[in-house]
Amino acid sequence: MRGWHILLAATAGGLMHLGLAPYHLRLAAFAAILLYAALLAGCARPAQAFKLALAFGTGLFGAGVSWIYVSIHIHGAVPGPLAMLFTGGFVLVLSLLFALPWTLLPLLAQTRNRRLLAFPAFWYLGEWLRGWLFTGFPWAYAGYTQIEGPLRGWLPVIGALGTGALLAGIAALLVYATTVRSGATIGRVLATGLGIGILSLYLAERDWTEPMEPAIPATLVQPDIPLRDKWDPARAAQIIAVLEANSRWQPGLLIWPEAAIPYVGGAQASSYLAQLQTRAAESDTAMFTGVLSRERGQYFNSLIGLGTAQRVYHKRRLVPFGEYVPLESWLRGSMHFFDLPMSVIVRGPPGQAPLPFRYRGQQYQIAPAICYEIAYTRLVRQLAADAQILLTISNDAWFGTSIGPWQHMQIAQARAAENRKPVLRVTNNGISGLIGPQGKIRATLPQFTRTQMQVTVTPQQGQTPYTRLGNWPGLALCATILLCLSLRRTKTPPTKSQA
Repeated sequence: MRGWHILLAATAGGLMHLGLAPYHLRLAAFAAILLYAALLAGCARPAQAFKLALAFGTGLFGAGVSWIYVSIHIHGAVPGPLAMLFTGGFVLVLSLLFALPWTLLPLLAQTRNRRLLAFPAFWYLGEWLRGWLFTGFPWAYAGYTQIEGPLRGWLPVIGALGTGALLAGIAALLVYATTVRSGATIGRVLATGLGIGILSLYLAERDWTEPMEPAIPATLVQPDIPLRDKWDPARAAQIIAVLEANSRWQPGLLIWPEAAIPYVGGAQASSYLAQLQTRAAESDTAMFTGVLSRERGQYFNSLIGLGTAQRVYHKRRLVPFGEYVPLESWLRGSMHFFDLPMSVIVRGPPGQAPLPFRYRGQQYQIAPAICYEIAYTRLVRQLAADAQILLTISNDAWFGTSIGPWQHMQIAQARAAENRKPVLRVTNNGISGLIGPQGKIRATLPQFTRTQMQVTVTPQQGQTPYTRLGNWPGLALCATILLCLSLRRTKTPPTKSQA
């Protein structure tokens, strides 16, 4: 292990994020995974694997989630140097979570070829763990690079996690091919990769879900309200005027973004919601709007259905420090960043159902996801199972002109492709739009623009294999691979030459 190996791993991590939005350089991401697999294959000791994985993770997250600095420094009013320190700490935690599982690789796989065999399993388990541990941060998955790539057909079958592991498996096979001199072996490796790609094309064309008629008109409202004005009581009437001026009250869907209504609980909020209910019902409109609701003295980040829509959904996956403060008794009041206006939110109850709405006498279900809830595959697919449309509302103004909103949109594309259901995405200042059931963007509004958009969405009924089974088949396969390697290690201890 030399210093340039570490530098090369960090460079590969930075290169991988170029495969994600807004760059979409898929070959760069694949080259990064290929290089990482080649480096790890030569690691015979856990410490070596840990150092390489930590370097790769630092490169990936240092480049890929640096947008968190914008919300900490600009909107959290944290001084620049301290904001950089917080951002660096966040990147370091993510990098450690990425690196820790890889320390087991040399222990379970004690030869180069076995490490290559285990590589996709470790990739899968590592990304899954990152999306679950400490409430999870399911961001920058390798599978997101394939939404419009050659492996896109696998998304409704094995999801973004499985598709990323498949990409890692192809990379490991190519690294293996470079270590053998047998033309037949190289041919088999190339044939396997080609077969995976051809099968992907077949799966991509398969109709996993069925369209329902008629198509439903929808109005997506993007009010572009500055965060500094959002909760200013003196600006409330102006905000309401902007929202209503960009709304169309007609049969179909009308959607306002996350926390669009500038009132927090109380009589004022109840009165205005009652007005919206009457107006939506009279125009036969199914309206969905974000609102900070108050129930029994607790505050929720909610999505409420009005008019021909029904019920309320309370957000279940909250943003640390933005919506709640970990270690609140210690941190609250120490600086403005720990006292942001929305940081008193309570997590919604588990087991919430999709929100029903009616159009032309027919009943539909819409699967809600507020802000970065759309990144949680299990939460989304459970709601998507009985729904015909996915809806995600957000306020990405927290991330300014950074790449964060583009990555957020790409994640919504992945959820559409996994479940083969259309996604309506409505945000405060972009990126709002319509995503088709195969994950392709069909219409968008420009960022930082106060406007609205008329789209037509076709509901889809049915379930994909991934909607039904989720990540369990992938987890079971990875566990089987690691168990076999572990048993093999017990029976045949390696020699120095094998290592």
